[in-house]
Amino acid sequence: MSSIASLGRMVSGLSASQRGLQVTSHNITNANTPGYIRQQLLQHDSPYANIGKSGQSLQVGIGVTMTEIRQIRDEFADRRYRTENSVLSFYATKKETIYEVETIFGEPHGEALSNTINEFWSQTQKLATNPSGIEERMAFIQSAFVFIEQTNHIASQLVEYQNNLNTQVKDTIHSVNGLTKRVQELNESIAYYEIGGDRANDLRDQRNLLIDELSSIMDIQYREEGDGRVILSSEGIVMLDKQFRI
Repeated sequence: MSSIASLGRMVSGLSASQRGLQVTSHNITNANTPGYIRQQLLQHDSPYANIGKSGQSLQVGIGVTMTEIRQIRDEFADRRYRTENSVLSFYATKKETIYEVETIFGEPHGEALSNTINEFWSQTQKLATNPSGIEERMAFIQSAFVFIEQTNHIASQLVEYQNNLNTQVKDTIHSVNGLTKRVQELNESIAYYEIGGDRANDLRDQRNLLIDELSSIMDIQYREEGDGRVILSSEGIVMLDKQFRI
């Protein structure tokens, strides 16, 4: 009996070592996989067996138990990153929009509207000092024509840019809906695989990558339920709970 017990202890140790090598191999294989987080096998001593009579018994180890395969991931760092990612995206978009509007107005380089306005005002003052002067009248008309032409051109460019922004917003909404739908699908897969106590780490990596991408588009809040599903919301509006919402 002792020989069989010893064999069982050795088998448990070999099994744990084999599983550890598999986890290491999995880490190496996915080193360049986007969103992949390194995994680690946790193991502990199996419950000890008491051998002998009461008062004179000995405790004998019966092997190794594999606890779980966990991800080397910091939830606090994840939340911090996604918060800062949302802030970065907001200011990057704001900077780009300001740059585009400045370019349309010719600021700070180019033929700025402010220069045209100053020129028009200067010719207006000259005309006011000599209303009957032919030269002053012609200069005033020319500056007014330039001013009107430039403002009309700027107006048309602003309308075109607004239409482009509207298209970008529609595309972004479509992208957010697609990402949220994919998170829902992974929610269901994770809940299915983890119902027996296992950890669907690779699926969780994919889901975390999607949440990272969402955080680069909008301010996102999330929490994980006991069944492994993630609830998504933004600005107090629930986007995903037990079902996908549009």
